[in-house]
Amino acid sequence: MRIGILMMIVASLGTTGSASQPFSKSLAECATLYELFAVTPQAEARGEEFQFHLITVIDSYWAKADDWASREGVPNRKAYFDAIKAESYPRWDAQLGNPLKLQDTKDWIDYCRAFGKDQRLVLIY
Repeated sequence: MRIGILMMIVASLGTTGSASQPFSKSLAECATLYELFAVTPQAEARGEEFQFHLITVIDSYWAKADDWASREGVPNRKAYFDAIKAESYPRWDAQLGNPLKLQDTKDWIDYCRAFGKDQRLVLIY
């Protein structure tokens, strides 16, 4: 059931997410989104304890992304993740600052949370 819900969420993401993309890429995109979220006024307003927790969340997503990339046979994982970050950072940065993209951003955060839960990662509280 949980996998079915996760796949429905992935399918609903349109061009920003794809059920056919590797798990490592989805996890890296989530880690990138959380990295950018960490420096928003909303995240900073939640205090130092939340900031430290968010670092743990981000690290867990990157570690799992690296684990999946290894399983997927990615030959140069550093270059692979650098390319994902280079593509994702500008998109997430523009999206986080755009009130018209609020629902799409919320959908992605919900997806990242569901995917992280499925992967047994540390989650944002």
